Amino acid sequence: MIGEALVDMVQLRAPGGSPFGVAVGFAGLGRRTGLMARLADKAFGRMPRAHVTAEGIDRCRSPAASRPH
Repeated sequence: MIGEALVDMVQLRAPGGSPFGVAVGFAGLGRRTGLMARLADKAFGRMPRAHVTAEGIDRCRSPAASRPH
């Protein structure tokens, strides 16, 4: 999946973003899945990064970003 990974602040602080959710869904179905998204190297980037890792999603193409693009 290529796209954004963000933290949803509306209800709960939870990782989200449509491509992020699709990647998690595919991984949950046992599909080999990777995420291509810039993830901040601060708290709001570490949360989705940890979730992706826990789901077994390949994040080798999700670099840590020290500043916005």
